[in-house]
Amino acid sequence: MRKQLLDTSLAQTMAWIWLGFLVAGLVTRIVYRYWRQRHPPAPPPPELSYSKRLKQRLAKRRGAGKRKRRARSAKS
Repeated sequence: MRKQLLDTSLAQTMAWIWLGFLVAGLVTRIVYRYWRQRHPPAPPPPELSYSKRLKQRLAKRRGAGKRKRRARSAKS
């Protein structure tokens, strides 16, 4: 039994498609690196001092910023 080879034109078409994917990926990577060099990520915010972090933690535990509930009127 003889192996059947792909048609030459079909094989060329498949090769061109794969080559197109590779070129598109390469161009995308180059463009991304070019863009990233000109737009570096923002530096992280400076670390707060211990006293400021403590104030934030205590304020968070106290429920700062939460809305207070209104007292309900008793229905009689």
